[in-house]
Amino acid sequence: MELQTTIVFLLALTRITAAILTAPVLGNRSVPLRFRLVLAILLTCTAMPLIQVDSMGGFQGWTTSM
Repeated sequence: MELQTTIVFLLALTRITAAILTAPVLGNRSVPLRFRLVLAILLTCTAMPLIQVDSMGGFQGWTTSM
């Protein structure tokens, strides 16, 4: 895995983890922390093919065309 891809993965993992931990249902203390972390990792691995890492060091997120 390249360094750029690793950085993008960690950024996406951080963002998805923050969203899960602050979500009304999943952020509840009755949901185990291990389950929330595994869910965040699985969602990040699922989302990684949608994020295009640019060869120049940047990355393109989800783009929509209208």
